[in-house]
Amino acid sequence: MNLTWNVAPRYTAGSPAMVDTETARRVAIQEKEAIQGHLDGFFGDEAREKAQRLGLAGIVWSTLETHRMLRTTDLITGESKNEPIR
Repeated sequence: MNLTWNVAPRYTAGSPAMVDTETARRVAIQEKEAIQGHLDGFFGDEAREKAQRLGLAGIVWSTLETHRMLRTTDLITGESKNEPIR
């Protein structure tokens, strides 16, 4: 089994990276808090529109590889999907 956590901050400072569980949870909390300022228009109309369009999906996710399947779970939205590994 190979579990990885990936982060790609969208509303806070930071760079995409592979991180441990504690860091992934911290980034998820920070992103959920930071999006509100964007949605409120504090950072301008363009940032507000981007936040409305992109939301919180795809910022913190894990991938688990088992039996030629890749399971991806979004830590913030809770959405999961399974895809075969080719």
